[in-house]
Amino acid sequence: MNRLVVHPAYQNRGAAKLLDTVRINKAIERGCSDIVVEVPFYRKLQLEELGFSFVGKTVDVTNIKEAKIQFYLYRKSLCPCLEQVSGRGKHSI
Repeated sequence: MNRLVVHPAYQNRGAAKLLDTVRINKAIERGCSDIVVEVPFYRKLQLEELGFSFVGKTVDVTNIKEAKIQFYLYRKSLCPCLEQVSGRGKHSI
């Protein structure tokens, strides 16, 4: 569920949330049990509002050493019954 980009003309109007919701519903339809995303800092609040839990941080190590970008890993369980059976906590992948 990475690489969500909204055209500037449609930003701050709920387009990202709508697209996230469509992608979550599609994952449920396909029988996925979890969604894991890697996002820049400005997407954190939006994902938390959709029920994603923080897992950890990563760093984009590009060829340009001065341009390291911080990314955040988030996870959403699509089947709460699996968390109870497997004992997976909110901080496990």
